[in-house]
Amino acid sequence: RRAGMRVVMVTGDHAATAVTIARGVGLVDSMDVDVVHGHELSDIKGRPIEELRRFIEAPIFARVTPENKLDIIEVHQRNASIVAMTGDGVNDAPALKKADIGVAMGMRGTQVACEASDMILRDDDFTSIVQAVREGRIIFGNIRKFVSTSSHATSANCLPFSSRRSSVCPSPSSRCRSFFSTSSTTSFRPLPLGHAGEARASWTGPRAVPASRCSRAPTGPRWDITGSSSQQPPLGHMR
Repeated sequence: RRAGMRVVMVTGDHAATAVTIARGVGLVDSMDVDVVHGHELSDIKGRPIEELRRFIEAPIFARVTPENKLDIIEVHQRNASIVAMTGDGVNDAPALKKADIGVAMGMRGTQVACEASDMILRDDDFTSIVQAVREGRIIFGNIRKFVSTSSHATSANCLPFSSRRSSVCPSPSSRCRSFFSTSSTTSFRPLPLGHAGEARASWTGPRAVPASRCSRAPTGPRWDITGSSSQQPPLGHMR
């Protein structure tokens, strides 16, 4: 929840059974929760999103059919949510295919479900999804830091050459000097890719879907210092 993820139970069982299980695993705090039944989803197609708040906020869906699962996914996708669907049976295959991320069970999942999914839990452990999200956010953040660091280094290498006609910064007179200035900054560029990630990586909410993949990179002081210091060797050397 702190990571910006919300778990919704979708089951074909009776509502009372679903609420009991949900309370046992900590999905809900009490037995008095709003449970949406499958037959209530029959007329949601074409309705404006403002009229579907109950279905979006409901923590439990009971007595649902495979067709109802498709409707639930569509409602959340219309609400600009990234939907991950877990399942193991043949009847889960259409929903696994429709979801943004289909997650199948590797041990007890059917072959059809595994082929329709994007990710397979080899140990059938639901908590593995949380770890996968954390690792994915760390890798994505490291890539953005790598791009930020590379842009600093590239700017440092290009600046002396772009201003070579200026009397303040004379033209580099040696190919060896040019090679040294480039290699000295290039060697530092892969460092962000090996960063282990911050402890709060799991608890930062997901980025907005329309956001640019490289904009608003959380470089932080560490990577700003790395980028700034990488500019010093070529500039100091060329002088």
